[in-house]
Amino acid sequence: MKFVAIQLSITEGSTQNSCNMSSSSNKRLFSEESIETQTPLMDAHFLTENELAELCISLAPSKTLIAGRKYIRRKSKRRAVYWVNFMEYLEDYQLRAECKFCDKNFAADATVNGSKNVKLHSEKCDKNPANEDRGKGKYKQTELVFEPAAGDDGGKLKNWVFDFNEVREALTYMIIVDELPFRFVDKCGFRNLMHVMNPRFQIPSRVTIGRDCYEIYLKEKVILKEFIAKSCQRISITTDTWTSIRTVNYMCVTAHFIDHE
Repeated sequence: MKFVAIQLSITEGSTQNSCNMSSSSNKRLFSEESIETQTPLMDAHFLTENELAELCISLAPSKTLIAGRKYIRRKSKRRAVYWVNFMEYLEDYQLRAECKFCDKNFAADATVNGSKNVKLHSEKCDKNPANEDRGKGKYKQTELVFEPAAGDDGGKLKNWVFDFNEVREALTYMIIVDELPFRFVDKCGFRNLMHVMNPRFQIPSRVTIGRDCYEIYLKEKVILKEFIAKSCQRISITTDTWTSIRTVNYMCVTAHFIDHE
């Protein structure tokens, strides 16, 4: 088994994107004034140009950033999963959240406004691919597909439902097992292929993919620790180190063991 350290990094510099913004989009959409003077939220900063470009890539094709809006990023991420569908910003010294899929926005100061409206909209937004086909309490639309079997054993028919989260997990799995760079999801050919296959799937940005890979690493780490604790008596460990062309040091730890089977 191998434990491989994952380094998440964003290349500094200009990033091309197709977001529709005003002619002043080459400039920052916020003043240089410190965020602490405009909000009691101390663990956040206004988005830089590179961060705005990353955010722009993660949006739906029909969605654009609003010029002049002071989008922010927190140092500590909100725990509730539905917040990934919103962008936070400041307006008249108040914290608000804008949906990534439509133009609706809500007061977002949890201590004053709570988060009920944000949660409900996340579950019901009809432009969110994860909610598509759910509609008015109905079940998601199913389709009959043919699932081929391994070898020449034929296959079988099964019901299939488009699941945004399942496709996103499969994409993350592909990035890991095929050892692809995170920026692979930004390539035009791949994005065109996904759009032709299923326009409903909103391709995550390379930053989001990197975050998903790290979350899978944490989950697999826990599973492996539990397996070793229950199924193995002795473990032999070997290590290997190397330096990449970017002078980044890596260590690979390989564990050899015999389980109960």
